[in-house]
Formats: sequence, C-alpha cells, structure tokens
Amino acid sequence: MGPHPRAAGCRKARGDEIRRPRPRIGHGRRASFDNSSREAGMWRTVLSKLRPDSTRRDRNGTEWKEMMKMSDEVLETIRRRRTVREYTDQEVGEEQVERLLEAATMAPNRLNRQPWHFFVIRDDEVKERLAGILTLHPHLASAPVIIGVGARPELSTTWRMDAMAAAENLLLAATSEGLGAALLANPDGTLWRTAEEMLTEALNIPLERGVRIPILVAVGYPAEEPEPHRLEDRFDQTKIHYGAWEERDLGPDG
Repeated sequence: MGPHPRAAGCRKARGDEIRRPRPRIGHGRRASFDNSSREAGMWRTVLSKLRPDSTRRDRNGTEWKEMMKMSDEVLETIRRRRTVREYTDQEVGEEQVERLLEAATMAPNRLNRQPWHFFVIRDDEVKERLAGILTLHPHLASAPVIIGVGARPELSTTWRMDAMAAAENLLLAATSEGLGAALLANPDGTLWRTAEEMLTEALNIPLERGVRIPILVAVGYPAEEPEPHRLEDRFDQTKIHYGAWEERDLGPDG
C-alpha cells in the first residue's frame, strides 16, 4: 500500500523548507540575506520599529543598509568621545542637560534597581569649592555645568558599577550633542570624601538617604575639538582573547 498523499505532501513541504537558501557569509563580509528568508523578515520587524517610514518605503534591502549606517554612527560617536577639560563661555542649555540625563538613566544596572541620583551643578561658588578641594582638577571651576552621579549603596551592592554605566551613557550623549566632558572618580580618596561632604551640605542632601557621589562629570562646549580615537591606538590585539588565553608577549603594561 502506497503512502498517503497528504503524508507525501508533508514530506515534500518539509524537504522544501530544508532546502531554503541560507544566508551567505564570507570572510570579512557582512551576511547577505534573501528577502524571503526568515532573517530578512526579522530585520524588517526590528527596523520597522526603529524607522517605520523608511522601512515601508523600500523593502529591497535598503533597511539593512540603513541599520548598518546607524551602527557606524554609533561607533563614530564612541570614537569621538574624548576627555575635554577646557571649555568656551557658551552656556549648556537645560534641554541639552535633560537629554544627557535621559541617556544616563537608560544605562544597565543590577536587577533594575536604578540606585542613582543626579545633581546638576551650575552654582559658581560650589564649583569653585570643588576645584579648591580637588586641586588636580581646576577645570571644575570653569565648566559651565557639573553633573554629580550619585547613588544609594543600600539599594544595590553594585552601586558603583551602576553609576559608572550611567556616566558612560552621559559622556556619549554629550559627544553626540557636540559637547565636551571630563569624568572624575575617586570615591575612596580622602580628598574625594571631603568633596562629597561639602556637596552633601551645599546641595541639601538628607544624610539619612545615605547618598554617595562617586563620579563627577564636567560638561561644556569644547575650546578645541580633539581628534577621535584611532583604532591603532586603542585596539590592541594582544589584549583580545577568542576563547582560551593565548601565550603572547604582552610587554610591561599588558
């Protein structure tokens, strides 16, 4: 007795599915997807949420190029992020500061505890007092804005790491806004604790909240535009490990 026609049809359908073309990935090239493939559909779904209008206009691969363009823009912002300690007299607007803080609050943090508090400092007297305590950082007095990245240790055991992740987002947002910024962090230092005590008093932070301020970020328009980071200066292959540690000549700083 021969196979049931429906069963044969099912086997044929499954066979067709198995023989569907897969993405072609070559060495050093991006994956190429057929528009009918599952992966192309996945990217169309993602991109329709990010840029619905452009995705609807063209479904012939333009969305993939658009996504890679956005990726390049993000990398370029990361490369352009440099420490800037000299600023012009131009004021940093409130809306700009809010965008920096929005970016900061999108940072990853343990168990979504969000233990952070942010302090926007524009008062010249407070900035001068900070610079007077942290004498190695005189730019604190000339920066148009200082943002204190604080946190409540009782809310998270990883409060320092959470605050640093928020500060990195803030620095990248400042770069994208055409601003310059400098990060300061030394929460275990004696002078830093003195500066924290001064800020707690000057900013009327309730002692019972137990807020620490492990990071300060000075923000302003850069007096000079620094060169972006270069791949050859930062991407050290001896410090990249794919899988197990490989024995290499790391040099004295490796």
